[in-house]
Amino acid sequence: MGRLQRGGSAHQKVAFQGVAWILLVLRERGGRRVFPEGLAARVRLAGFGRRRVGLRFRLSFCLAEMGRDNREIGSPTADRLVLRPWRDEDLVPFSALNADPEVMRWLGGPQPAERSDALADRIRREMGPLGLWAVELPGASPFIGFVGLQEPGFDADFTPCVEVGWRLARAYWGFGYASEAAMASLDYGFEIIGLDEVVSFTVVQNVRSRRVMERIGMREAGEFDHPSLPRGHELERHVLYRIDRGDWRRWRPAPNDL
Repeated sequence: MGRLQRGGSAHQKVAFQGVAWILLVLRERGGRRVFPEGLAARVRLAGFGRRRVGLRFRLSFCLAEMGRDNREIGSPTADRLVLRPWRDEDLVPFSALNADPEVMRWLGGPQPAERSDALADRIRREMGPLGLWAVELPGASPFIGFVGLQEPGFDADFTPCVEVGWRLARAYWGFGYASEAAMASLDYGFEIIGLDEVVSFTVVQNVRSRRVMERIGMREAGEFDHPSLPRGHELERHVLYRIDRGDWRRWRPAPNDL
């Protein structure tokens, strides 16, 4: 194979990444011929073992086969909300959100501004086919939090996978915004990207987030100890929820049902 020339097209680059993914899968399967059988299978989240094998590479390769790139797929759409790329002016309200003890109750406690800014920077750098979008409430606030799809950064029985997650300022709880934004993210993941399954998880005691997961059609699928937390930590025990594309299409509610 010839070397990829500097400045090559985006399609060449994602195609190169896709070839690298196939070679990696072959190596991990002991040299057996293991090729995905279709577009959806190229982003299937099961069958590749617990080791992460470049989900973002697979998604980029999938989009290239459809003749699209990250800029063309846009972001989820919701009725009352705008899900958009982050802006510099989002940092101050995001820092306030992350300093709220009630918002951060199940997320390890309030964060200083430096940690909040670092998280926002990482979110912005990692935006691609997956990502956490800033949430805007037109006519009320240009930034109320984030929502979106991402690959968890730890190993567990259910990884690699894609999770839907959200974090909204407390002033905007209780209006169905989290459910609406998460539902838009699921629709985007299943219908635009072509995911087979999406998961979500939270601390077992986090009843509010669990209710959102249930409202958007997800089903409880068991509990697990979060591997990123020390043994015996008060937030260690988590509950897992799942939904696949078929269930989503059968269940998909109208926004006013949320």
